[in-house]
Amino acid sequence: MTMLQIIDGVTRVAGVRAAALCDYEGIPIESQSAVGLVNQERLCAWAAEMGRLATRTAEAWQAGQVQVGMFESSLGSLLLADVGRGYLVVLSDPTGSSGMLRVEVERASEALRRLLSVRIMPGALAESAATA
Repeated sequence: MTMLQIIDGVTRVAGVRAAALCDYEGIPIESQSAVGLVNQERLCAWAAEMGRLATRTAEAWQAGQVQVGMFESSLGSLLLADVGRGYLVVLSDPTGSSGMLRVEVERASEALRRLLSVRIMPGALAESAATA
């Protein structure tokens, strides 16, 4: 399964407006959203900044590694998941089910962690390692 397929799975949850994968610096790697609906660079920059803040907060509280953060407002939700080499960030409107969205984000973030943990290697070896 590719990064785009994993992210596409998240965007199929009712109410999701955008999903993006970015590195820890906020550089977009992959994203899915309605055309013109979300500024990908801004969403990824926000994810990186919030990820750094969440990590520092967890360290200060000796709470372990951050896995998923959820921010809810009257206009919708933002979810942030650490995937080992960056963040999966998801934007949804208030009509969606936050519980269902969280389950899908956790599933996708685990799949992305596995995919991103594969070492870079030549063609067929990389494909067989990713599907293992």
